[in-house]
Amino acid sequence: MLSATNNNQPILRLVLLAPLTWLLGVVAVTVGVSPTFQELLQFDAVAIVAGEYWRFVTGHLVHWNFDHLFWDLSVFVVLGAMCERRNRTAFLACLLGSAAAISLYTLVALPQMPIYRGLSGIDTALFALLGVGLFADAQSSGNRTMQWIIAVAMLGLIAKTTYEFATDATIFVDHATAAFVPITMAHVLGASVGFAVGLAEITRDLIRRKRARSSSLVVPLNSNRPGIHAGLA
Repeated sequence: MLSATNNNQPILRLVLLAPLTWLLGVVAVTVGVSPTFQELLQFDAVAIVAGEYWRFVTGHLVHWNFDHLFWDLSVFVVLGAMCERRNRTAFLACLLGSAAAISLYTLVALPQMPIYRGLSGIDTALFALLGVGLFADAQSSGNRTMQWIIAVAMLGLIAKTTYEFATDATIFVDHATAAFVPITMAHVLGASVGFAVGLAEITRDLIRRKRARSSSLVVPLNSNRPGIHAGLA
């Protein structure tokens, strides 16, 4: 007979592998059911300029309605958990970088739109980050099929973003019902940050491997290995 503890182990293991993702998910749900939290945490340009700087980041955890929250958070939990498990440092850099880039753009370039909510820009960043990482893995292992799958997925992201940019409409969320204006540039910025962080991660790994190979080729002068002699004959 299985105990409740054993039954919960897969869920507990999944949470422990990506604690930041699940923590942010819980916060987003909590905010979603509290109008008070929504007003306190949403991106509000006027309030930010007045000194409420936390809104610069927390606004991404606030949504307009259940449909908006459901789609944004579902994608975030899946992509966030995968990215965090792969490399937590890259995950954090992508998370904070995309949040800051989108908020800064909204604050500076869109004075006519003082209120911003939603995780979709960060979702796009995580998608790009994961795609770059998986493509690099597939290339390293010589898996051509996976390379093509990831390439098609990346082209799909570009096509989706281009469509939204051209039509000022969202594909998954009904923005008309939620009564908000989509900011497609948030997705463009998110994708750019995700690609940049992903490429930086690959570059760092390549440098680390190169250094490791170089270190393994260095032979100490006083080596006593058979067949290796140092010094003058």
